[in-house]
Amino acid sequence: MIFLYGILCLAVVMDLFTFRISNRIILAGYLAGICYRWLTGGWIGTGRGILEAAVFFLLLIPVYRFGAFGGGDIKLFSVCALFTGIMHSISIFIYACFAGAFISIIVLAYRLIFKKTRKKAVIHFSIPILFGVIALQTGGSIL
Repeated sequence: MIFLYGILCLAVVMDLFTFRISNRIILAGYLAGICYRWLTGGWIGTGRGILEAAVFFLLLIPVYRFGAFGGGDIKLFSVCALFTGIMHSISIFIYACFAGAFISIIVLAYRLIFKKTRKKAVIHFSIPILFGVIALQTGGSIL
């Protein structure tokens, strides 16, 4: 799981500085996840992990199409699904949405208090995803 934290931290740093998550980081996450699944579950575990990551990715495409998340965020959730499985990834998603809502409230309050106006407030959702994984590891699954 340390590799997942490393991938997520790299994604957060890149997202903060460039407003995107590189496909190289996503690819490294997929490769690390496949190795992790192979070491912990053999070929069956690897196949199941890839299938769960693909299903979770497909489930989140409508959210991407609606504009709620960026493509990198969806791929990062898929990497989490490869490491943790689909049920834990749903918990990560819920935790991340709560963390994202909390961050949004802080950003909105800051903009209201200091009269900062921008056309579009940007929330780097890689941060709530990292919080979601930490919450899953420390607090357990919601489901």
